[in-house]
Amino acid sequence: MVPGYASIYTPAGQNDCYACHQADHDGHHGGTFPTDCASCHTTDTWLGAAFDHIAVSNGFDLVGAHVATPCANCHVIPGYAAIYTPANQNDCIACHQSQFDGQHGAGFRTDCVTCHTSDTWLGATFDHLATSNGFELVGAHAAAPCTSCHVVPGYVPIYAPTDQNDCIACHRSQFDAQHGAGFRTDCVTCHTTVTWLGAAFDHMTASGGFDLVGAHVAAPCAGCHVIPGYTPIYAPSSQNDCIACHQSTYDAAHAGSGIPTTCLACHTIDTWLGAIFEHDLEHFPIYGGRHSGRWRNDCTTCHVVPSDFTVFTCFNCHEHSQARSDDQHRGESGYAYDSNACYSCHPRGEA
Repeated sequence: MVPGYASIYTPAGQNDCYACHQADHDGHHGGTFPTDCASCHTTDTWLGAAFDHIAVSNGFDLVGAHVATPCANCHVIPGYAAIYTPANQNDCIACHQSQFDGQHGAGFRTDCVTCHTSDTWLGATFDHLATSNGFELVGAHAAAPCTSCHVVPGYVPIYAPTDQNDCIACHRSQFDAQHGAGFRTDCVTCHTTVTWLGAAFDHMTASGGFDLVGAHVAAPCAGCHVIPGYTPIYAPSSQNDCIACHQSTYDAAHAGSGIPTTCLACHTIDTWLGAIFEHDLEHFPIYGGRHSGRWRNDCTTCHVVPSDFTVFTCFNCHEHSQARSDDQHRGESGYAYDSNACYSCHPRGEA
């Protein structure tokens, strides 16, 4: 106070900043903040204050989201007594029990920094691959509840798969319901980690070229394979070698007829029924024209070599001697007493 320079303030000592700077203190910190200003500020400036929270809290450093957290969230004001008593820097559960319970519930592990960071609860990442000795959470496993595979509390594994693709170790019940005993257990050959549905098995590749088409698509595996092991019962030489597997079916319908075993010439891959053979259009009219109703409904009537239907005879039906035939064809160019010669002149069976 001038004149006389009487003191305006009465600080108790060199570090009693508050006695002189109460307005600055209250404007910045409010009425409850400690007044030992030299703990954070210097005598040079109010700016750039530094508070060693790790030292005064016996090891709890203000990092990440804690830097901007209001003091009143963790301390009783006035006095700044600690509300929580974490055992160390990473003892998150001591302060964040309510957040933990809201997200995870009882039984979940409380070593929060395994998944979370000190910056935010969001975007947690858990390295299941490392902690499980090789089992990565991919596909549907990423969203599966932990309790589906672990005993809570403690999170002891319920199952013990040998590796990432050992599906059967965990999914035996689904396997048995779908396939039954004897089916191969290398599930990823057909299924994906996303869903059991829509399984796709490349039979063509696995069988060396036999594609499952037509009626084969719905045929039981046991119809063609020895179970267990799925060893093939038959050995077709190619996709169209029907007789290798269907000899009994052929014999029941065609035995003794000499019909060729090129089954797809008449049948389709969908069914044995409704076979269509265009003998009249492609070869010789036996269902129409002068031969309609005359043949004996037996291929061997005309085709005398069972293994070769290109060989045929006309003389099993046309009962006339060579002498009579020679007499009827006198003067005809190219005539011979031979079935092929007959066909060359009478390709449609007409006179």
